[in-house]
Amino acid sequence: MVTKSANIAKDAIETTVRAIKKGITEDEKMYCKHCGAFIDKDSKFCKECGKKP
Repeated sequence: MVTKSANIAKDAIETTVRAIKKGITEDEKMYCKHCGAFIDKDSKFCKECGKKP
């Protein structure tokens, strides 16, 4: 259980770091909170993982 929570936190941190490194300058783009893919802000589902962003 602790390992799963740690992995979720690690994934969230990695996604945030990627966003900071790349620099989100386009208002119409965002990162999927599940897989970290750079997607359109108005997307209903992620084009990479298929989950709701």
